[in-house]
Amino acid sequence: MAERKHDPSRKKRLKEAFALLREAVGGEWVSDSPVTNICYSRDQSIVRAKKPNIVVLPSSTEEVRKVILVANRLSIPVQPYSTGINSYGGCIPERGGILLDMRRMDRILAIDEKNMTMTVQPFVTFGWGQCEGQKRGMRLCNPTAPPTPSVLANFLDKGVGLSSTRYGLGPEHIVNMRVVLPDGEVVDTGSAACPGAGNVCVQGPGPDLGGIFEASLGVFGVVTEMTVQLYHWPRFEHFTGLISEEEDLEPILELMRKLVREDFIEEIFLFQDAYLAMGAAENNEGAEILRKYIPRHQIVLYLAGRTQEELELKKKQLDDFVRRNDAQYVKESFMELFDKALDARKCLKITQQTPRAERLRGSFLIMWFNATFDVLPTLARKYHAILDRELADTDPESGADPFPRECTAVYVQPMEFGRSIGVEFDVFWSPDDPESVKRTMPVGPMVTNMILDHGGWYERTSRAGILQSPRLGTYFQLMKELKNLIDPKNIMNPGRMGLP
Repeated sequence: MAERKHDPSRKKRLKEAFALLREAVGGEWVSDSPVTNICYSRDQSIVRAKKPNIVVLPSSTEEVRKVILVANRLSIPVQPYSTGINSYGGCIPERGGILLDMRRMDRILAIDEKNMTMTVQPFVTFGWGQCEGQKRGMRLCNPTAPPTPSVLANFLDKGVGLSSTRYGLGPEHIVNMRVVLPDGEVVDTGSAACPGAGNVCVQGPGPDLGGIFEASLGVFGVVTEMTVQLYHWPRFEHFTGLISEEEDLEPILELMRKLVREDFIEEIFLFQDAYLAMGAAENNEGAEILRKYIPRHQIVLYLAGRTQEELELKKKQLDDFVRRNDAQYVKESFMELFDKALDARKCLKITQQTPRAERLRGSFLIMWFNATFDVLPTLARKYHAILDRELADTDPESGADPFPRECTAVYVQPMEFGRSIGVEFDVFWSPDDPESVKRTMPVGPMVTNMILDHGGWYERTSRAGILQSPRLGTYFQLMKELKNLIDPKNIMNPGRMGLP
């Protein structure tokens, strides 16, 4: 457990805060027990554990406001926490203090079917939101994650949905928000700032001030309500894939870029063999068997239409594209095996509605970043070179036993028209093996610096902020000035995004 600098007044301030918080939200919803608080000290990532001093469970925006007022008065850090489904240390309280667990704020406040919006509190999950949306013929843009992440937190953190190629990243689904600022004031963003306007899906008014809360990890305030866009659920669907057996990424990436530009695919993403096997199989043992039948690279394609005629037209477009580009469909034998063993339609539904993440070796280190198609092959080669050097099972110089490729994965999803791509580098490590933990911990910063040095960048700054932010020059200086202006006491999630 990481140690903190000694502050003689801290113990006294925490004791006073504990009493005031019990008055604010009720004694049963506040804890300073080490037994309780240590449970919030880490997540599934390899980030070092740090426990809060006090855990508070508010039930409303007003109770969140009261907690923030206590923290502000006594200069105690506050860490927001929704469902806690995190893989990069985003919910670990860097400076201790108060952890604001939002699990009691778990209601869908409204669904507007005519204008296709849903208003949620922080603990509403994608599993629940998707079910309620589909009762009305609509869906949320789900991430490639389990059904348990918070809709609010994922969209706020620029989450990538399965349909991001067509509909964009998390913030593009946000209509408006309600935010408690570090001084306890409450602000509504978007059309909610205009009394009586309703849920109008445009940014603003004027400059979009709500944007400062996106991907900010709670350093400017706590979002307690969010209205998000819903989308029609297609009635007719077709699932297939294109493959490449080559180790190099260049051929399959160029094929993907061309395909995205044709603009008739509903969802498209590139999996390597291990990643696809993990997502499709029922467990790790099944993933290991399935992986033997999966080509090295596979573009997963999902076609959809409002009518059967529309879907058939898109299937013909795909056939024509495959012929023109000498591409290769997934083999029928594999599709039959896939369908027989797993039911391909059911598997896709699981991914779209209640996706899950299986793991090899127990856990995985995620490095998500943005890049162009052109630089990814170089980044991927350098990524594997780092793994072979740092994580080889035997002497890396001999090359006798490099880090097994089945314990690495590259996931690629293009954004609109293939102008850029989201990329995930994964390393599967063993949390029950001290040697694996010791050797994996330095890999994250090594890979992150390599990505920043060779054309990649991070719009989700949770993991890379401390490495990327100082490179941003005037942009970083402006972020620091905004932080000082909005949160002069630096109580909101201090230590994030490389901010002092």
